Amino acid sequence: MKKDENKMSNNPTILILNRNKKNIELMDKVISPQGYEIQGSTNLNELKDFINTNKKIDLVLIDLTGFDRRIWEECENLRENKIPFLIISPQKHIQLHEESIKHGAEDFLVKPLVVKEMVTLINEFLKTDA
Repeated sequence: MKKDENKMSNNPTILILNRNKKNIELMDKVISPQGYEIQGSTNLNELKDFINTNKKIDLVLIDLTGFDRRIWEECENLRENKIPFLIISPQKHIQLHEESIKHGAEDFLVKPLVVKEMVTLINEFLKTDA
């Protein structure tokens, strides 16, 4: 992840919310070479801080694993702030998919993630040739 925030970048910024720091690091290794700035968050308070500090966030990837129903409040907060997000789930449940869309998710991905498909979806969503 990019630690030096003094560097100004015009690259789109993706915030990854995942309880597992190693998963954030893995996704960073896959996504950042595509030309994206990656920020990571392991809890809802960090997510709130990113939103409240008005840092430029172009997309949020939210892994639902390990979060309780309070995650939906933060999804609503993202929607109210017009910050698009994708939900990543360990299970394919129609109810979970519907809940995600109801709370503003742009799309719903199921683990295990197919890296090429995920990167293609991010590129298409952010309309970049990265």
